[in-house]
Amino acid sequence: MTAAQFDPEGARGLTDTGRASSGGVRRRRVTLVGAVASAACLLLAVPGAWASSPPPPGTAAQVATLVKSSHRITSLPSNLTPSVSAAANDTPEVLYPFAKDGCATLTQCVFGDKSSSKVIVLFGDSHAAMWLPSLLPIATHDSYKVVLLFIMGCPAEDVTIWNKGTGTNYTACNTARSGDISQINGLKPRVVLLASRSAQAKSSATTFFTNAQWEVGLEKTIALLRPSKAKLAVIGDITLLNAVPPMCLAAYPTSVQKCSVANPNPIKHNQGHQAGEKAAAAATKTLYVNTMPWLCTTTCSPVIGSMLAYSDQWHITVTYATYLSTVFGDAIKKLLV
Repeated sequence: MTAAQFDPEGARGLTDTGRASSGGVRRRRVTLVGAVASAACLLLAVPGAWASSPPPPGTAAQVATLVKSSHRITSLPSNLTPSVSAAANDTPEVLYPFAKDGCATLTQCVFGDKSSSKVIVLFGDSHAAMWLPSLLPIATHDSYKVVLLFIMGCPAEDVTIWNKGTGTNYTACNTARSGDISQINGLKPRVVLLASRSAQAKSSATTFFTNAQWEVGLEKTIALLRPSKAKLAVIGDITLLNAVPPMCLAAYPTSVQKCSVANPNPIKHNQGHQAGEKAAAAATKTLYVNTMPWLCTTTCSPVIGSMLAYSDQWHITVTYATYLSTVFGDAIKKLLV
């Protein structure tokens, strides 16, 4: 195995193209400390298991307290959950019964109260799937059916993504997104939640999207969803980390903050388009859910309390997403009345 960090979808054996087209696993070479590379080979080969039962969902105050002190964590907790070796598999596609390359139809990935006429659609890319464990508790409690509709590497925003794997525009994403929106409009759900990965999104081989372009693309998608009559919300993106947390933490178990990152990420092309998302939500009078305080202060630490919060640099673990279910539910509760 080479000293490589995996691309967001490639880390899970997937490609930018997801279910809409085919392609090989993408990797981008990054020089790592030798110890991290050695740890990576071990971690990707061992599924592992949780060190202990996941903690119960935290209140807003509890989440804020843990996040506020997370930058002071120096050594891995003895009861770290999930364990470093298990974190790579603490993901929705492993722990929930749906196709890991995406959910293409309204019946493929259904959760919550499956017999309910009240429907929430969770729509976007892998960052939509990432929030499923946060959504399910309140959806189930309020007797909602949850339909997950997503494409790996294909954001909800109406933009044309550059496909690094094929070296072309990802037009299949545009086609699939249009079909998904038609499905949603025909379903007439009560609520639609939009969530997408925005960091490192490219419009060409050499150009990254700007916040303004991301805003316009999101506004277009919101407009296209208006015929559904659903209440809409934009789930804000999280901060991209620069190192794969399980690998980094395996190498630095007593120097946890070597694996953290300043917030916002100081590397320009690693910065997300939260500003564009927020502006689009404001312009369209759509609820915006700011997820940043649930993970970061001026620093984003991969370990929060006794939890390993990130399964890779792009996604949070099911464990931590479940821990956030109370604050997530509170954030969208006004849509469920």
